[in-house]
Amino acid sequence: MIAALKTLPAFVISLSRTPARLAAFRTLNAQIGLDIEHFEGTDGQRIQLHKLVKWGKITETANYKPGMIGSALSHGALWEKAVEIGSPILVFEDDVRLRRDFVAQAAALLAEAGDFDIVMFGFNTDHPVCAGLFPGCDGLVSFSLPYPKPEQMEAFAGATERPALLPLRGMFGGCAYAISPKGAAALLKACFPLDSRPVQFSEGMRPFPAFSLNGMMNTAYRKLDAYIAFPPIALSPNDQKATTTGGIAAGMKA
Repeated sequence: MIAALKTLPAFVISLSRTPARLAAFRTLNAQIGLDIEHFEGTDGQRIQLHKLVKWGKITETANYKPGMIGSALSHGALWEKAVEIGSPILVFEDDVRLRRDFVAQAAALLAEAGDFDIVMFGFNTDHPVCAGLFPGCDGLVSFSLPYPKPEQMEAFAGATERPALLPLRGMFGGCAYAISPKGAAALLKACFPLDSRPVQFSEGMRPFPAFSLNGMMNTAYRKLDAYIAFPPIALSPNDQKATTTGGIAAGMKA
């Protein structure tokens, strides 16, 4: 299983104007044992919105901050790559910290998932996660640590608990995941063009307008073979001051 995982193409999304983030990713995850290729992300500061509307990447009425658009286009480009090469791929964001046993745990999770569309290895902890517990019943989990500090990230990296693979219903923060060609094709169709459609995160919660790729993906998970690792084997500090997207909190206020 481990050998199979190591053959999957793996990419870390990072911007050329933030070389320190990529360097930190390489340093912090040096012991993982994966060959992860740098994928140049789309810089939200350089996008031309009218061209994206013309190309069918976003609607005219969508309310997205530039950083959120850049992030969506970056992930979307990798989904297109997965479809093109016909292979599952691993996708990482450049602020993610991986557990030291990531390869072994991720390999086991993918083997258990079988014919998956997407398997999320991590999530942000400043918003809840919604996962399927049994048919007709979802669990909504919130967290006591919304923004992990460096020492907490270091402790996380050394964790050894075996994660469960749960059906994914809703989450924020795609810091690390595996996506198959069929999952990539389905998400490209579901998420683009980006718009501000209402997102029903969980039953009983008030819908909110999509303002990020995460929001668009939350409208699709229930229709896909989508899974989440719980507890996570990848974690982002979700630093709202260092983010290149504008942040979830910023989007909520938009």
